[in-house]
Amino acid sequence: MQTARKLKVAKTTLKAQEAAGENKKVESEIRTVRTAQCPSLSGNSTLGYATGLDSAGQLHLRVLTNSKAGAFCQDWIDLGAVIAALEKAPKGETVTSEQLASLYRRRGSNMPGFIFSVLLQEGVVRRSATEERRYERVEPQERDAILKALAEGKGAVDSKARKAKGTKVITDEKPSASTKNKKSLS
Repeated sequence: MQTARKLKVAKTTLKAQEAAGENKKVESEIRTVRTAQCPSLSGNSTLGYATGLDSAGQLHLRVLTNSKAGAFCQDWIDLGAVIAALEKAPKGETVTSEQLASLYRRRGSNMPGFIFSVLLQEGVVRRSATEERRYERVEPQERDAILKALAEGKGAVDSKARKAKGTKVITDEKPSASTKNKKSLS
């Protein structure tokens, strides 16, 4: 019994080490195509984020800044993994940032909510009209169009409606030092 447990722990540790190494490899291969800002889900802070493409053309996302004290992780995350996590919920049911928790084990409890804020800002999810603090996924065709626009360095925040709300869009620029949060976990 002990040997089986040790073997399971060893396999889990190996998988974690491989995933960490893979993340570092991907990090160096991701080219930022767009940076922007959005409000957190609570509306208490402003988040800076970036979208980027890896060498295979896969879209990635990461949080760059937080205007308040909440800690966050600046690692890139594969947007395909985020979409897959959302798709695990039964069709027609609403979702929450909790759907993304498995993607951020031991990387910061704020991250699922922060990534969800970006998804909301970009139009991948929208607030439920009937349930408070719950969200609806957009239809796959609409989602794919949004993801294509993000890959091209555009996004929902480029629309007139989003600009009217005062959302800042910064293309191919690094965030200014004055907005960079000291609590980054990366």
